[in-house]
Amino acid sequence: MAHDMENKIREFISLRFMRGKGTVSDSESLFSSGIVDSLKLMELIAFVEKEYGISVNMNEVTVNNFDSINSICGLIKSKK
Repeated sequence: MAHDMENKIREFISLRFMRGKGTVSDSESLFSSGIVDSLKLMELIAFVEKEYGISVNMNEVTVNNFDSINSICGLIKSKK
């Protein structure tokens, strides 16, 4: 399941934020690389909440939780 989760998140990021041009590794910093900014972060949070049936609290909206595919998967797993 974790591998599927990583693939779904990677596909979303690639299609929505990178327009299908390239891919991102599981540990790559989404913020430092410029792939995600504050507006895209809100879209990413909405996707994660809808796709995985979780609610992300404002105190969980941190760089640590959303800086990479690995960290996003960790947050999702912690809420399931």
